Amino acid sequence: MGEDSTITFESLYNYVRNEKVNEAIQKLRPEIHSQIIGYLNTKIKIYKEAKDKNLNSEEIEKIKIQIVSARKLIKEFYERRERKILQLAINKSRIKEVDESSLLKEEIEMLDEITLILDKHRKEVLLNLVNGKLPAGAKPIEKEQEPETEEKDEEVLIEVKFIKPMDRFYGKEAEILGPFNPGDIAKLNKDIANILINKETAILNKL
Repeated sequence: MGEDSTITFESLYNYVRNEKVNEAIQKLRPEIHSQIIGYLNTKIKIYKEAKDKNLNSEEIEKIKIQIVSARKLIKEFYERRERKILQLAINKSRIKEVDESSLLKEEIEMLDEITLILDKHRKEVLLNLVNGKLPAGAKPIEKEQEPETEEKDEEVLIEVKFIKPMDRFYGKEAEILGPFNPGDIAKLNKDIANILINKETAILNKL
């Protein structure tokens, strides 16, 4: 931005434009932040004085718009440099050396802090993964336990004695039972035995 240290709306716009059109982060004067807040605070002071003096409303609104626009430019200026610093941190974590000469003191601190985080995760995650290990602190995924199968109730058998002939029929498990003749004795599922007893086809066999 040359040797002129005065910040104007136009120069602030140019700072943003330079960061936008250039891939590399732009070198700035060390005192740039102080100059930016000096410009913004001056505008705010002018706005307050204009309101206190009840100046023309259009003039007051014009100053207000300048302040709002300046704040938007400052935000965009910071965020464009922020994205470049993030990319520098990624590169620094990978190749260890990057050009930091265009960074401000605060930006170098940001770069170092982000790089430390990236280095830590590259070591704990990436290095382990490429060596066939889980990331540090990760727990193996436990296999889901298979639901336990319900145990069938133990089958209760009742010994019956047939008093009438009975053709073949299906049991509870679709097994074929019979045929039975009067006098035959069989141990049957309690439910089937009770049905036969109720129908007077069989009686409970008593020893």
